[in-house]
Amino acid sequence: MTTRDALEAALVANPDDVVRHAAYADLLIEEGDPRGEFIRLQLAAEDRNQPVSKLRELEDAAHKIRQEHEQEWLGVLWPFTQRPPHARSVAVPMEANVTVTWRRGWIDGIRVWQLSVDLVESLAVNPYTRLLGSFVCYRDFEGVDLDSLLAANRFCNLRHFEFGSTEEPIVAELNCVDDPTAHMPHLESLRLCVDLYSESHVFAGDYPRLHTIDITYNNPRCRFYMLGMNDKLPNLKRLSLDTVSVMPDRGELGSEREPITPTDLRMFFRTKYLKALEYLTFRNGEFGDAGVQELLASGFMTRLKGLDLCRCNITDAGAELLANHPHTAKLEYLHLDNNLLSPIGIDALETAGQRISPNQFFGPMPRDFAAEFDAEIRAELGMDDTVRNDDEPI
Repeated sequence: MTTRDALEAALVANPDDVVRHAAYADLLIEEGDPRGEFIRLQLAAEDRNQPVSKLRELEDAAHKIRQEHEQEWLGVLWPFTQRPPHARSVAVPMEANVTVTWRRGWIDGIRVWQLSVDLVESLAVNPYTRLLGSFVCYRDFEGVDLDSLLAANRFCNLRHFEFGSTEEPIVAELNCVDDPTAHMPHLESLRLCVDLYSESHVFAGDYPRLHTIDITYNNPRCRFYMLGMNDKLPNLKRLSLDTVSVMPDRGELGSEREPITPTDLRMFFRTKYLKALEYLTFRNGEFGDAGVQELLASGFMTRLKGLDLCRCNITDAGAELLANHPHTAKLEYLHLDNNLLSPIGIDALETAGQRISPNQFFGPMPRDFAAEFDAEIRAELGMDDTVRNDDEPI
């Protein structure tokens, strides 16, 4: 094994070893490899305490080297990162299928618009994807899997895995890999917008570093209670379970859809694990007032700093239960949009110290009431009413 091979193996084993990164850069510079200077510049730019002018100088120099040599470094992956030739002829420029980010001279992030067999193979054979930290894919072709990437150990240092997008039709099934997390021991955040996936792997796996789970699905039935039985999620801080289906009429479920049972709620909220969890989003039309009762009775509520129960079929009765709980006033936020609250439930919660959106399914709110509420919130946050961003949270 050469010195270069040894250093690369050491970096794969510990990508946070800055000293070895610096030694690797020195070796490449001695060998006349421009990637060595690229690494040196990126390492130097990590010190954000330098003057802005110096940081800009380092980043500009690194960007220039990247422009000169990226095509060579990406190899067969390069065509996937280029905009289609006809993109310039349309009003809105089309993005490339693949976006690449670099860190310390290695490909750190891959964002894929749509998977293909050729793309997966190109990622697997590229030598600079060995320290990959983030993999994001928005769309999937049926039959495409990630086996070659897993076989090449390209996910061994992955910190963020994301599959599917709420901006696109929901992915029917995560069929590109049987177990999306088995090969990701360093995973810190997981985001899925997928209808079918292996809940036993996602909810019952051993993820010591995982701090965020964000899952959007289409079927109200979800075995979320498995999380409450998992003692191997010591650092899970944020959990979001969201349905994208239109909320059914109360008491009605679509075909082949099972309701959440009281036992499911009890197994989750009465867990002795998940002690680090602080922010919970649970959006499911079957939650209802019964879910609020179990949440409060279990004591789980006192762990939370933020709670989102939008689209949960909560009525004024559930709102009053929340309003009477002493911890409600301590929450950083309480989101209850699109429930079944009337002004009675909203007022009760506001008396308890929480501002609640008037956007509810109880019935159409007066336009001036909604506008007044929006204006007050924007004023509190110091937002300029002359510039409207639809992505800004209320």
